[in-house]
Amino acid sequence: MLVDRIGRRRILLYAMRFTGLFFIVAAVAFHWILINHVLSLAQGAKVGGPAIVVLVSMVCYVASTHQVWATLPGLAPNSSPRKSAQREL
Repeated sequence: MLVDRIGRRRILLYAMRFTGLFFIVAAVAFHWILINHVLSLAQGAKVGGPAIVVLVSMVCYVASTHQVWATLPGLAPNSSPRKSAQREL
C-alpha cells in the first residue's frame, strides 16, 4: 500500500503544508475583493480574478484537508472499535 510505503506522518505533514498555503492564498485574495460594510459588492465592482482565486483555493484547501483527515484515520492500525472490544474480552 502506498500509505505504508511513504508513511502516514510524511503524508500528513506534506498535505498540511498545502492546506496552510491554500488558506493563506484565499485570505490574501479576499483582501482584494471590493465589498461594502454590509457585505455586498461595491458599486460598479465586478466579480473577477480575486473571486476566482478564492474559489479555486478553497476547493484545493478542502481537497488537501480531505486527503489527510478523511483517508489516514481509516487506515490507522487498531482504530476499529470492534478490535478494541475484542481485546477487552
